[in-house]
Amino acid sequence: VCDVLSSKATDAACLFGEKKLVVAGGVSANSFLRERLERDCKKRDISLYLPELKYCGDNAAMIAAHGYFEYKAGKIAGPDLNAYANMSIEEPTF
Repeated sequence: VCDVLSSKATDAACLFGEKKLVVAGGVSANSFLRERLERDCKKRDISLYLPELKYCGDNAAMIAAHGYFEYKAGKIAGPDLNAYANMSIEEPTF
Protein backbone atom coordinates (compact mmCIF):
# COMPACT_ATOMS: atom_id res chain seq x y z
CA VAL A 1 0.00 0.00 0.00
CA CYS A 2 2.78 2.42 0.89
CA ASP A 3 4.59 1.68 -2.37
CA VAL A 4 1.44 2.42 -4.36
CA LEU A 5 0.64 5.61 -2.43
CA SER A 6 4.18 6.88 -2.79
CA SER A 7 4.48 6.07 -6.48
CA LYS A 8 1.06 7.58 -7.26
CA ALA A 9 1.89 10.77 -5.33
CA THR A 10 5.27 11.22 -6.97
CA ASP A 11 3.85 10.29 -10.40
CA ALA A 12 1.21 13.00 -9.97
CA ALA A 13 3.82 15.57 -8.93
CA CYS A 14 5.88 14.77 -12.02
CA LEU A 15 2.83 14.76 -14.30
CA PHE A 16 1.90 18.28 -13.18
CA GLY A 17 5.47 19.56 -13.10
CA GLU A 18 5.58 19.99 -9.34
CA LYS A 19 8.86 19.88 -7.49
CA LYS A 20 7.35 19.87 -3.98
CA LEU A 21 5.19 17.29 -2.23
CA VAL A 22 3.45 17.84 1.10
CA VAL A 23 1.95 14.95 3.04
CA ALA A 24 -0.02 15.57 6.24
CA GLY A 25 -2.71 14.10 8.47
CA GLY A 26 -2.82 10.75 10.18
CA VAL A 27 -1.41 8.89 7.19
CA SER A 28 1.79 10.96 7.36
CA ALA A 29 2.67 9.23 10.66
CA ASN A 30 3.15 5.90 8.89
CA SER A 31 6.87 5.14 9.03
CA PHE A 32 6.80 2.87 5.97
CA LEU A 33 5.06 5.53 3.91
CA ARG A 34 7.48 8.21 5.07
CA GLU A 35 10.41 5.99 4.08
CA ARG A 36 8.99 5.25 0.62
CA LEU A 37 8.13 8.90 -0.01
CA GLU A 38 11.63 10.00 0.99
CA ARG A 39 13.15 7.41 -1.36
CA ASP A 40 10.86 8.16 -4.30
CA CYS A 41 11.08 11.93 -3.92
CA LYS A 42 14.85 11.79 -3.78
CA LYS A 43 14.94 9.71 -7.01
CA ARG A 44 12.72 12.26 -8.77
CA ASP A 45 14.31 15.39 -7.31
CA ILE A 46 11.10 16.35 -5.49
CA SER A 47 11.28 18.23 -2.19
CA LEU A 48 9.25 16.34 0.41
CA TYR A 49 7.61 18.12 3.31
CA LEU A 50 6.43 16.02 6.25
CA PRO A 51 5.29 17.40 9.61
CA GLU A 52 6.94 16.22 12.80
CA LEU A 53 5.28 13.06 14.09
CA LYS A 54 3.74 14.94 17.02
CA TYR A 55 1.67 16.91 14.48
CA CYS A 56 0.48 13.87 12.52
CA GLY A 57 -2.46 12.97 14.70
CA ASP A 58 -5.56 11.39 13.36
CA ASN A 59 -8.76 13.00 14.56
CA ALA A 60 -10.49 9.63 15.07
CA ALA A 61 -9.83 9.73 18.82
CA MET A 62 -11.38 13.19 19.06
CA ILE A 63 -14.45 12.07 17.12
CA ALA A 64 -14.79 8.96 19.29
CA ALA A 65 -14.55 11.06 22.46
CA HIS A 66 -17.26 13.40 21.20
CA GLY A 67 -19.45 10.42 20.33
CA TYR A 68 -18.96 9.01 23.81
CA PHE A 69 -20.23 12.20 25.46
CA GLU A 70 -23.16 12.43 23.06
CA TYR A 71 -24.05 8.83 23.94
CA LYS A 72 -23.76 9.54 27.68
CA ALA A 73 -26.09 12.53 27.20
CA GLY A 74 -28.68 10.24 25.62
CA LYS A 75 -28.24 11.55 22.10
CA ILE A 76 -28.45 8.39 20.02
CA ALA A 77 -29.06 8.32 16.29
CA GLY A 78 -31.32 5.88 14.53
CA PRO A 79 -30.12 3.39 11.92
CA ASP A 80 -31.25 5.72 9.13
CA LEU A 81 -28.70 8.42 9.98
CA ASN A 82 -26.24 8.94 7.16
CA ALA A 83 -22.92 10.72 7.56
CA TYR A 84 -22.10 13.80 5.54
CA ALA A 85 -19.07 16.08 5.73
CA ASN A 86 -20.79 19.28 6.83
CA MET A 87 -23.13 17.86 9.48
CA SER A 88 -23.52 20.32 12.34
CA ILE A 89 -21.87 19.20 15.54
CA GLU A 90 -23.84 21.76 17.57
CA GLU A 91 -27.31 20.71 16.41
CA PRO A 92 -27.35 17.03 15.46
CA THR A 93 -30.32 15.88 13.40
CA PHE A 94 -31.23 13.00 15.67
